[in-house]
This record gives sequence, structure tokens and C-alpha cells, in this order.
Amino acid sequence: MSVAANAGTVVGLRGSLTPTRRRVVKRKIDDSGNESGRSSRYATRTTAKSTLAKEGDCATDSRNGGSDGGDGGATLQHVSELLGDCRAEFAGLKQMIRGQGDVIRTQQETIRDLKAASEEQQTLIRDLKLALEDTKQHMGLELKRVTDKLEAITARPSVTPPRSFAEVAGPHRPWQPATVTPSKAATAPFAASLYCTIDTSRVEEANRDHVQVGAIRHAIEGEMRATDGQATWRCAAVVRDARAAERIKVICRNEDELKQVKEAAQKTAVVGARVMRDQLYPVKVDNANRSMVLDAEGNVLPGAVEALGAENKVSIAKVSWLSNRQSGKSYGSMVIYVTKESDARRLIDGHYFDLAGESAITNVFERRAGPVQCYNCQAIGHKSFQCKNSQLCGRSMSKTLSILQLNVRKREPVQQSLMNDDALKDFGVLAVSEPYARLVDGRVVTSPMWHNNWTKMIPTKRHDALWPIRSMLWVRSDIEAEQLPIPSADLTAAVLRLPERDVLVVSVYVQGKSVQMLDSATKLLHDLLQSFRDDTGRRTDVVLAGDFNRHDLLWTGDDVSV
Repeated sequence: MSVAANAGTVVGLRGSLTPTRRRVVKRKIDDSGNESGRSSRYATRTTAKSTLAKEGDCATDSRNGGSDGGDGGATLQHVSELLGDCRAEFAGLKQMIRGQGDVIRTQQETIRDLKAASEEQQTLIRDLKLALEDTKQHMGLELKRVTDKLEAITARPSVTPPRSFAEVAGPHRPWQPATVTPSKAATAPFAASLYCTIDTSRVEEANRDHVQVGAIRHAIEGEMRATDGQATWRCAAVVRDARAAERIKVICRNEDELKQVKEAAQKTAVVGARVMRDQLYPVKVDNANRSMVLDAEGNVLPGAVEALGAENKVSIAKVSWLSNRQSGKSYGSMVIYVTKESDARRLIDGHYFDLAGESAITNVFERRAGPVQCYNCQAIGHKSFQCKNSQLCGRSMSKTLSILQLNVRKREPVQQSLMNDDALKDFGVLAVSEPYARLVDGRVVTSPMWHNNWTKMIPTKRHDALWPIRSMLWVRSDIEAEQLPIPSADLTAAVLRLPERDVLVVSVYVQGKSVQMLDSATKLLHDLLQSFRDDTGRRTDVVLAGDFNRHDLLWTGDDVSV
């Protein structure tokens, strides 16, 4: 733009220029001229620099042209090697991808198999659910059918349950439902029925036909029918005693009938036949005051039976003191024999028995069956009233086998005294518990180690302690004996070979307050007895003697406690 044009644009209000405005226009014109000069100079310098740079590059290219020709081959070789490495790496990656593809295909096949198995399981579950539903429906129908039957049975009149032979023959009692809790007396070992016992063991052979079961029944029924009002009377039952074939029992329905049957049996008894005494029912009485029952010598006080019966309103036939009579204890246990079963049950149900105003505790009396010995011939297996052998003194008989058992409590003087006691030299066996025996240099040393009258036997196993054994046997030297091995240091067993039989003697020690030791000893003894009796056809007797550490109130001594 020209200066004249720029100047023409600045006018005043009336188109004229003032002095001030003239100065401004002039300054602008100068500034425009200066700006144009600076632009032309910058363009000139830039063009010059570009020309110089191009010339420099050309010069440099001309200088480096020779060296670039030599480095080109090396660069191509390096690029070729890089391409080879890339191809090898790509080949490895391709192989890896191929392997992963195989794994993926295998997993897909496994997934398909699992899916098929899962479908089979689901099908099986559906089938089982259907079967379960069918079973539930079937069981529901069965349950409904059984319920209907039970309701029909319940709706019928109640039928008395079948009774045993003893209940039929016994006295009539009101029936009690099975839901009634059995009382203490229900478990008592009372006879299930009332009966009259007739002993025929002393009847001569000529009269044996008159003491058969049928003959006795016919005679008693004939005598009973002769009584007024009993023309059709019959015995409830007549049986032989299972334990004594020469005893016949006439079962009675009640106590009145029992009394009449006894009278009839006595009237019709054959010579030698005996009507046994009244049937008695034992009741055990614990914590009884000794002074109310026994005198200073240990005998039952005169009139004590009648007084106790009157005080308790029962009929007592006899009283037997169970605790040791020589003990100084003020209280002990006894058994009373009452004549009526109802009285015995009443005493046991009441739990108490009165003695001169002091109450004792009643319990069921459990008989402890021991060996049956005849005191006429001293044999085992029958009673003296059944014995037909000649009388033999038990003290002087040659077949007696005496056995002594003692716990010496590991005391050497006691053991020495036991071995050298003249009163014991004729004993067959000495069974010692907790003997004096030490472990010295790996050997069991006893006191004495040897004796001319005794043969020593110690357990075949020992404890690795100061006291290695806790039982032993001393067998008289003139008796043939054979020791049996037992894997226990507390058991010693020997078989005595006697002329007519073999006797197994076991010295036993059971640690106190240890149920485990008792169970272990019992198992070992059971196995020993089985093997002993299975190996021989001769008569075999067993004697277990020892300290079992099982205490009872009936034993001697004030220091005995349960």
C-alpha cells in the first residue's frame, strides 16, 4: 500500500488533518517503511544460508562417496543373518503353536467326554429320582395298609398274651401291660411258681413203680378229689426236677392249694419218699446291726427270727449271716428266708427291713453257685443225702489236694517263713502273689532260689523293672507238674498230673483299680483254659488262686472298702 493512500484515510471531522493527526500519520508511514526493510533483509539472509548448506552437503557427499561403497556389503550380510534368525524363530513359534493346538484339541475331546458322562449321570439321577418317587408312593401305600391293620387289631377286644408254662401253673395274678416299668422285685430270682417237692431218692427198688410221675399225680389227685367240692380237681402240672431227677415237683396254683397238696402228698407218700419243707424265698439285707442278730460268739440270738418276723409282719423261716462272723464289724449283711413270695416282694419293693427300730437295706439275693461236694465220701458232684458210698474222712483221705494262696507283699521274711513252715509241707501247691523276686544282672533272683520240698515256677515273661514278676508257684516236689507258658509276668500256670485227673493251677495277680489289667488277665486265662481242656480227654479241674484286688463288703477287716 502506498503512503498517499494510507495518508488519505486519516481525516478529521470535516475531512481536514490536524497537526496532531499529521504526526501520527507520519509515524505510521515510517513504521511501515521500516517493517518492509526488515522483511527484505531476513529473506536475503535465509536464501544465503540455504545456499551455503546445500553447497556444504554436496561437498560432504563428495567426500563420503568412497566409504559408503565398502560398508554396503557388510550391512547386507548382517541383514541376511537377522532374516535367518527371524525365520528360525518363526519356525519354532509355528511348532509351538501346532503343539498347543494339539493340546487344545485333546482338552476339547476330554471336555466332550466329560460332558457325555455328565449327561449320563444326570440321566441316572433322573431315573433314581423317579424310582425314589415310586418307592415313596409304594411305602406310603404299605404304611397306610399296615396302619389300617393295626387300627383294626386295636379296635378288636384285647386278647391275653400267651403265657409260659410256669405262669399257667402258678397262682392267678392280674395281667399287667408290657409298658409297666419292672420293679426291683420283678428281677428277683424267685421261683416262677409255687410247688411241692417230693424226694424219692430213699425209696427202695421194690417200690420204684409207685414213685413215678404218673403214679404220684394219680395218688395226689385221688386224695384231693375226696375233699368236698373238688370232685374234678386236677394237678396243674407234675414235673421232674431238672437238677435232681429223683425229685418230683407238683406245681400249685396258689398258697392255699400248695398247703392242701402237701397234706395230700404226706398221706399218700410211699415208704422212703419225703415231702420236702416249705418253699422259701431269700431276701438279702445289707447294713444290718450285728448286735440285733448275733450274740458274742457269732450265733443267731434265740428268738431273733420270731422278733424280726413280727416287727416286719412277715413269716421268717431262718436267718443266715453272710458277713464274716469273726470280724469285729458292727454292721454286716444277712439273708432272711420268708415263707411267702408276696412277703419277699413286699420287702424288696419297700427297700428297707426293720431291726429293733433301726432300718437296713433290702436287696435281691443272688446265690453264688459253688462246687457241689459230698461230705460223706468227699467227692464232687453230689450231696451227702444222695450218696451211697462208704463214709470217708476228708482230713485223712489220700486224694485231697491242698492249695495255699498268699500275698507276701514283696517281703523276704514272710516268703522264707512260708516256704519253711512245717504245717505246710504236705500242701500240694503254694500260690504266691507279689513274691520277693529281684532282677539282678538280667536274672530273676528269688528267695529262696531252691528248696528241697518245693519246685519253683515263675512266669515265662517278666517286667523290665526292679520287681520283675508278681506271681509264682511252688509245687510239692513229689507231684508231677508241667508249667504252661503265659505271656504275662502276673500269671503263672502249671498242670498237675494226678493219677485220676489233671489239675490246672494258676497263680494270679491283678493290679488294683485297673480295669484294663483285669480284662487282659481274663482274656489270657480264657485262652489258657480253652487250650488246656481241648488238648486232653481226661478229667480236668481248674484252680485259679491269687490276689484279684476286687474287694467286697462281706470280706474280713475294717479296712476293706468298695
